[in-house]
Amino acid sequence: MTRTRSAVGTRRVLRALAVLWILCVLGGCASMPSHGKVQDATRDDAAEKADEQQVRVFGVPPQQDEKPTALVEGFLEAVTSDEPDYATARKYLTPATANAWQPVGVKVIESSPRANTPASSPPETNMISVAVNGKLVAEVAGDNTYQPIKSEVRDYHFELLRGGDGQWRIDKLPNVVLLSKADFRRIYTSVNLYWFSKTSDRLVPDPIYLRSRVSLMTTLAKQLLVGPTQNIEPAVETMFPAVPSRTAILDHTVSVDDDNAVHIQLTDEPRAVAMAECPKMATQMLYTLRQVAKVESVELTDRQGTLCVQFRTSAQTYDAATPTAPVDGYFIGQSHRDVWRLRIDRASPEKLGGALGDGSQMFSQIAVSRGSQPQIAAVDGTEEKLLVGNVDTGVLTTLAQAAPGHTFRSPSWGDKGVWVLEESKDHGTSDVVWIGATPDEKMKVPINIEGLGSKVTDIRVSPDGTRVALLTTGGQFLYVGIVTSTGSPSHDIKVTITGLRAPIPDLADAKSVSWNGTSRLVVLGTQDRGSMQPQYVDVDGGNPTAVAAIAGMVRVAAPDGADQPLLANIDNNSVFRLEPGNNWRQVTLGSYPAYPG
Repeated sequence: MTRTRSAVGTRRVLRALAVLWILCVLGGCASMPSHGKVQDATRDDAAEKADEQQVRVFGVPPQQDEKPTALVEGFLEAVTSDEPDYATARKYLTPATANAWQPVGVKVIESSPRANTPASSPPETNMISVAVNGKLVAEVAGDNTYQPIKSEVRDYHFELLRGGDGQWRIDKLPNVVLLSKADFRRIYTSVNLYWFSKTSDRLVPDPIYLRSRVSLMTTLAKQLLVGPTQNIEPAVETMFPAVPSRTAILDHTVSVDDDNAVHIQLTDEPRAVAMAECPKMATQMLYTLRQVAKVESVELTDRQGTLCVQFRTSAQTYDAATPTAPVDGYFIGQSHRDVWRLRIDRASPEKLGGALGDGSQMFSQIAVSRGSQPQIAAVDGTEEKLLVGNVDTGVLTTLAQAAPGHTFRSPSWGDKGVWVLEESKDHGTSDVVWIGATPDEKMKVPINIEGLGSKVTDIRVSPDGTRVALLTTGGQFLYVGIVTSTGSPSHDIKVTITGLRAPIPDLADAKSVSWNGTSRLVVLGTQDRGSMQPQYVDVDGGNPTAVAAIAGMVRVAAPDGADQPLLANIDNNSVFRLEPGNNWRQVTLGSYPAYPG
């Protein structure tokens, strides 16, 4: 690639001087924010992030007599500025194109996109095409949803015109923003919008990416009123009225006051809704805004006065991933004839009572329900029965029997029942089924998975019940799907998993998956030619973070709470716990560690 070094070099010097000037004004105390996952809404340190002083980056306009390649490179650099409407970048476009260009989404390139010098043309040519290429690794759609993709080189074409003044300008260009991975991490931040599940009073996160330097709090509040993104929409609903007209915010800006309270004036639509729904509206707003500022309460008003006030402590009752106390871990003992509890505040595990610990029953896999009175769902030693019993009493009953020639595996607790795989012994196929675990819903429902052409080997249901994580034998190896249902347990219930997405598209193998809250996974897998290693990853594939590995890892279990340690199984005979400092420590002998979920 050939560059016009003087123009590009001048532009970068000017940009660097602008940043240096801001650093001087701030007394040298500003720093570029590091990239990482936005903390769960239940964490109190979100405000620290919002309070950080940030360096702002400004674009540099085109230089006089820039050549086509340098002009395109200048445009690509100008779109990385913190200007709200790409004002400087538009100076690289023809007037008509500058007025019309409204980028929809982002293409994330592994490194800075490269503009290739076009083939030589006659000096009098007034139209020329410049190709930009790079290794595409992710995309942000028009609804701000993020999707990583298996990296591949893509070409993007820019057509330039030379005006009457002899200056080149871009006349046609892609209707997206091209950003390097580094610039994307600096400019965009991962945040969740919050909705309510259609089947329960649980909050459901909807991850999106927004520009972090452009009125983020106001943008988030307004984005919440737009409604759910396309992928999650079938499973959730918003409490803010959208029919016949959509609720809107009357305030120009949304901010938090000295008491950590947010006051938002809305249009009149919410007043027509039952006031019992207003605290849920405020809960959606509170959870959404708490990611970028310390918010303890939200007051919703309209032109007539206050609608309602919601406080953080009350809003937490809707959070499926906020445990009321430290959550215990569980595992199967070395003999496979007992189940043990591993309390976070105790050094040694304790054996459960009754049939769960007296040696009368063999166990191969377990799952633990969420809540203050947890139940154990256990696959027996033959893998043909699904047993269920209370953790405290240890009394076991048979919940379901596998079909002839089939076995059970991979139990996971969902809403009022257990999800489990039912595998054929002869044909190597598996079906996902839901088995009701309450007296009035003791039934077996097959689950339809749209668009999946490979065998499911592991399944985990999210705490809010709206998503499932699937491991498969091929293809992408890991999928996240959306749960939708029609009917009721008592009448023609149909459950479907739809909208499959691959959070880690370059997985070459995967052994286990676990939910870490409602918007993050822990996956034990291999990428490319790497070794087997666990990693955190957001449900949309963003913010992957590697975790230390140990040879022989076959399973990793994660809690819903962000501050509790992971558990791991090594060669199916040792249970390890992740200690501070990213170090694994052996706890005991045993297999199949599990947290509630």
